[in-house]
Amino acid sequence: CGGVASVAIQKCAKCADTFSEICIASRTKSKCDALKEKIEKEIKVMKNYFDEYDTKVYYISEEEFFKNHTKMMHGGTVFSSGKTGECLENRETAEFSLKLDSNPEFTGCVLASYARAASRLSKEGFFGCKTVFDVAPSYLFENTDYLDDNIL
Repeated sequence: CGGVASVAIQKCAKCADTFSEICIASRTKSKCDALKEKIEKEIKVMKNYFDEYDTKVYYISEEEFFKNHTKMMHGGTVFSSGKTGECLENRETAEFSLKLDSNPEFTGCVLASYARAASRLSKEGFFGCKTVFDVAPSYLFENTDYLDDNIL
């Protein structure tokens, strides 16, 4: 991992769509480790993306990648916490978790659901910009009888 190789590897790491795999080799393992640390730091301080979060970067083997990471799975967990009460004596935590087998399939379903919701809201006289939290879940489902019978 000499100077030219280090620059090339860093540029390739920024183009994940083109370079899905990067193999780092050197006669000196410490040079590879230093480059991994530099790439990890660049990821963690990426402005408006990871810089505001406690981000962990994991390096996995090719075997691990093919065994567990080829289905376009996606997911994550968001925690929000705070204190309530007159003297802030109560700790509260809200958690949202998402685990997807197919990110493209899920995204398509979400787009269709919110298009359905926008149409329903429009028919009821509601207009303007809405966030996902502004739209009641009942507007998202194709068959609201399913909600009544199985969820509510």
